[in-house]
Amino acid sequence: MTTTTERPQASRPQRSAGLNLSPAGLRAFLGVVVGLQILKGATAPVSIYTKSAWFVDYRYGFVRRGLGGQITGQSDVAVHAAMITCWVVPVVAILVVLELLVRRWTAASTSLAILLACSPFVVGELAYFRRTDQLGLVVLVLAGVACLHLRRSLLPALTGLGVVLAVLVFVHEATLLIWGLAVVPIVFVTGNRSRIRNLRLSAAAIGPALLALVGIVIAGRVTPAVAIQLREDAALPGPTVFRFLSQGIVDSFSEVAYVDMGKQLGQLTLGALLILVHVMWIRRSVGLQWLSMFTRLDRCTLLVISALAGGAVLAVFATGIDWMRWFSSFGATALVVVAFAVLAVDERAMANRTLHLSWTQVVVVAYLTILTPTPEFEPNLPIPDIGAAHRLGL
Repeated sequence: MTTTTERPQASRPQRSAGLNLSPAGLRAFLGVVVGLQILKGATAPVSIYTKSAWFVDYRYGFVRRGLGGQITGQSDVAVHAAMITCWVVPVVAILVVLELLVRRWTAASTSLAILLACSPFVVGELAYFRRTDQLGLVVLVLAGVACLHLRRSLLPALTGLGVVLAVLVFVHEATLLIWGLAVVPIVFVTGNRSRIRNLRLSAAAIGPALLALVGIVIAGRVTPAVAIQLREDAALPGPTVFRFLSQGIVDSFSEVAYVDMGKQLGQLTLGALLILVHVMWIRRSVGLQWLSMFTRLDRCTLLVISALAGGAVLAVFATGIDWMRWFSSFGATALVVVAFAVLAVDERAMANRTLHLSWTQVVVVAYLTILTPTPEFEPNLPIPDIGAAHRLGL
C-alpha cells in the first residue's frame, strides 16, 4: 500500500494579489500617474488672475511682482509662454526627484515616489495654478540635488541658486516663504557637515532672497493711481492681481478676516483631510526612519527650522485668501523635503528588484490621481472696509 503525502498548503510560498513592478515598470507606472495629473490640471481654463500677474511691470515705478511683466513685455505670446514655463519646468524638477527616489530603490524611497507622483498637492496643482512663485520649486530641488552630490563646490552652487531665488522674489514675493525657506532643512539633513558650515550654506541660499523681500516690503507698494493705471492698460476682464498691488499688510489681514467663515472652514477641512491621507501613507508605506535625519539635529537648530516653517505658513495663510493653493504649495514643499531626507538616510537598496503594490494601494493611487478635485478659491471678494475700497479706486 502506497501512501502519498502532500505538502501542506500553508508551507507553499504565497504572494498577495497586486502589481509587481521592476524599476522600469515603476518608472512607467509613475509616468502614467504624472501624465494623468498633467492632463487633469493643464486642461483647465487659464485663470485671468494668474495671467494678470504677468502684466505688472515697472513703467510707473518699482512695483512688487513687476519683474515678470517687465520680462514678458505684456506680449500675449510671451505671457502664455511664461505661464507654461511656470508649470512645465517645476514638473520636470519633480520628475528628477522621482528618478532619484527610484534609483535609490529602498522601501521608503519607492513608496514615497508613488505618493509624490499621485499627490493632489504636486503635479496636478502645478499644472492647474500655473502661478509665478512655482518656479521656486526648481530652486528647491536643485539645492537638494547639490546638497546630496556636491562637496567642494557646494557653497558657490547654493550662492548661485540664492541669487536666482532673489530674482524670483521680484516675480512673486511668496517664492521665498513657500519654497525658498525649505532649503534650510534640506541643507541640515543632507551630508555630514558641521553646524557652522550648514549655517553658511543656508545663508548663501536664502540671504539674497531675504534682502530682496525686505526691499519689496519697504518700497514695493504703489499708489492707488498707479494700480488703477496698470489695470486699465492691461484691459483684462474679471478679478486680477492689480487690485492687490496697493494693499498693505493690514489690508491683507482684513481681507482674510472678511472671508465667509463657512468657506474658511471648508478649505481647512479639505486641506486637513488631504494632509491626513498623506501622513497615513507615509506612516504605513514609507516609514518614519527619515525622521532620524531631523532628530540628530540639536534642539536650537530644530527650533529655528520649526520657527521658519511655522512663520512662513502663518504669514501666507494670514495675508492671502486662496488657502487651497497654500495647502497645495506647502504640501508639495513638505513632500520634497521628506524626499531629500529619505535620500539622505544611509539605507541599502532592496535585494528584491521587484516592488509589490497591493490592489488597495493601487486604488488609493488611482483615487488621488483621477478623482480628487482640483479646488481653487478665486480671490474675488469685496474689500472689507470703505477706506480700502476708496484707496483701490473700486
